Amino acid sequence: MKPGPALDDLGARIVERCRAGLEPDALRAAVLPRLRKAVPVDAVWWATVDPATLLYTHAYREELPSDSGPYFVENEFLRDDVNKWTELAHDRSGVRTLAEATDGVLALSPRYRDIFEPLGLADELRAVLRARGAVWGFMCLHRGSGAVVSPQ
Repeated sequence: MKPGPALDDLGARIVERCRAGLEPDALRAAVLPRLRKAVPVDAVWWATVDPATLLYTHAYREELPSDSGPYFVENEFLRDDVNKWTELAHDRSGVRTLAEATDGVLALSPRYRDIFEPLGLADELRAVLRARGAVWGFMCLHRGSGAVVSPQ
């Protein structure tokens, strides 16, 4: 979606839903379709998080095989890689693409080589979801092979 009034309105609607006090599943259902209009993606992973430990409390996925979960967990907690959730949680912006973190050389990331490439995925945008300074969620937006996530 091109920058302008339509994107601004879409962003305002997403912020409005985020401030509505919805339960996690209702928030996801209200936000993801709007978000996909602004940033088209091929797969999504979204999780609520315990703000004290940064551990996932409930995860949701679209277009990712259910049996891929253990590979993502292993990569996140047992392997060296870029864009780890704990790193992003302490980063002021809390948002970064895999292409940014690897200077465009996705193959530098074990997550890309071991998980994304076999699944036909390329870039991902990881975002920390905060409220009042505390991390309450994580979100990954994935693009298919050869595509780069380019947030507006």
